[in-house]
Amino acid sequence: MNSQKDKKMFFRYDLEKDNKNCILSVKHEPAFSSYQISGDKSLVDLLAASQPLSIFNKYTNSLNCFGIRSALLKRAIVLPNNYELFLSPWLADGSFSYPHKCIRRDWKCWFPSAHNAQFLPGSTSLLNVIDPGAFDGIVSLLDHKPKLVIKNHIDANNYWHWTFDWLPRLFAFKELATVYPSFKNSAFLNIGPALNAFQQEWLRLLFGESIKVSNYSSPVLCENLLWITPPFPAHHNYATVAQIRDHIFGFYKNIIKKGRDEYPSRIYLLRGNALNGRRITNESEIVNQLFEYGFVPVAMDGLSLVEQAQIFSHADIIVGAHGSAFVNMIYCRKTCKIVELFGPGYLSGHDYSLAFTCGLHWEYLEGESVEPKSKFNSDFRINVDHIFAILSKFLKSSTCF
Repeated sequence: MNSQKDKKMFFRYDLEKDNKNCILSVKHEPAFSSYQISGDKSLVDLLAASQPLSIFNKYTNSLNCFGIRSALLKRAIVLPNNYELFLSPWLADGSFSYPHKCIRRDWKCWFPSAHNAQFLPGSTSLLNVIDPGAFDGIVSLLDHKPKLVIKNHIDANNYWHWTFDWLPRLFAFKELATVYPSFKNSAFLNIGPALNAFQQEWLRLLFGESIKVSNYSSPVLCENLLWITPPFPAHHNYATVAQIRDHIFGFYKNIIKKGRDEYPSRIYLLRGNALNGRRITNESEIVNQLFEYGFVPVAMDGLSLVEQAQIFSHADIIVGAHGSAFVNMIYCRKTCKIVELFGPGYLSGHDYSLAFTCGLHWEYLEGESVEPKSKFNSDFRINVDHIFAILSKFLKSSTCF
């Protein structure tokens, strides 16, 4: 694996090897769910441009979600910041990154650099590749105790990815442990960066204050690895979204129900300490003008899960730049209106599909570039008059407008 001659090694999917390596395989219900989305054509077009055909069928306007798969594996290597599992022999790649081969194919094509993939020169064909150095410093955990990886990818530190890519695995684990009691004694592993505040808070909510997690920064060879492939995409699934919302509302029922007067009904959502740019350069102008109409600027940085749920659950209107804080729309009442602001370098329909799943009214506004060529993380400018043009559509009867 550590050959100095080969900078890359090539691997392949091999379902037969997966089956031989699998002690237990569980397919959770439903295996597949789909529902038709309706709305303005511009919103549907936004979805089609930002999501592959396997999860949004633009010909039928269907949002698709593939169900959870769980497997207890004899042996597998889990790498930090890697979507794949590596099964014996280690050059063969497992099929556990996504719950269906169509999704795995689509996401490798859309984001090859994030999925150990590269295109053949002058071709649309993909090769699976990895740097042999990725296996350096491997730690072996070879015992009979079941092992569950809490997270092993840096994406999990993003509030959106944690909520919809990793949290559903923990709910699925709790359900499995009721059917297979031996899983209750599983060792929890965190591979990569330390758990952040909202991840630790969720773990305490689900497993209690005494939960213990072992941390590793290097690859881990696990024996008896319980690997849960989450529903994908989870935000297309009513049951998953409801499960997350109901858990917070159920645990914090008395706190969430506090009087509406304690929270603003109109929110301008600040980007706060976001690490990936996409800031609005004239944000102070927007904040000042919206303040005249009762909008309160709010940042989610440093707030607990229940504090974020409280703010969103009491809001009537939310305006703000696109970011993972909009995950909290799952706590909104169905009468809430959302206006999300994007730069021209990054337009995404993910929040629209989440809003649709939540039964919310969602609109978006594309800003103006402040750079010669807009990129994913480019800052941008928003015309304030354009915000008010959208707001006026559902506030015509309000005495404040």
